[in-house]
Amino acid sequence: MSKLEAFFFEPLRFRGLFVMRAAFGSMAVFYYLRLLPHVQVFFGPDGVAGYRTAQRWPSFPITSTEGFEHFDLLRHVASPSVVWALYAALLGVGLLFAVGLATRAAGLALAVLHVVFAARQPYLMM
Repeated sequence: MSKLEAFFFEPLRFRGLFVMRAAFGSMAVFYYLRLLPHVQVFFGPDGVAGYRTAQRWPSFPITSTEGFEHFDLLRHVASPSVVWALYAALLGVGLLFAVGLATRAAGLALAVLHVVFAARQPYLMM
């Protein structure tokens, strides 16, 4: 019985989990840094399928995001500075997650912000 108890209750070192967290956070930061020059084109109010697209081009074929439309909060944002602030927050929490500071809050915020940006351009994010 002691071997079974040791298997389930013995403290373990999770070095692999730390490496995976750092790798995932680094990949997220790297991915979003690559999109930095195109933030307003893809996610901004004047960008592709943005807030003002329907006003500029009423017959624009808005892509159906089936399943993501309720997460597409950026379509309601009319200010480019709000998009920049959310993008900076995304990069910031990605860095926090990668280096291991406030990982629970940073991981949750990273996931939420990623879904918000992914819902804006789902085909870009796949």
